[in-house]
Amino acid sequence: MTKEQRFFELIKKAAAEKNAVFFMDSGEGNEIIDDLYDGEDLSGWLIPENLVEQFKQVRENEEEWKTDDWLEFYCFAEWHKDAEGKVFIEFNSYD
Repeated sequence: MTKEQRFFELIKKAAAEKNAVFFMDSGEGNEIIDDLYDGEDLSGWLIPENLVEQFKQVRENEEEWKTDDWLEFYCFAEWHKDAEGKVFIEFNSYD
C-alpha cells in the first residue's frame, strides 16, 4: 500500500465511523508527508450511507449537477495528530 493509499484509508475509516462515505472535491493544503502518509486536508461531501447511491447517480448522470443541492454535506476532511503522534481525520464544516 502506498503512503497516499494509507492516507485515504484513514479518511475512509473516519467516514465509516460516521456511517458515511467521503467524496473528495479538492485538496486544501496542510500537507502531511512522513514515513506512513502522504496527503493533505481535503474538501468534499460526507454523504450518509443511505444517500450514497442517490449522490452517485446524480453526480454521474446529470450534465450539470447542482452542488448546492448537496451543500449541507460539504465539509473538510482535516488531518491532526493526537498527543501520542497518531494521525486522525476530523470532518469540519465552516459556515
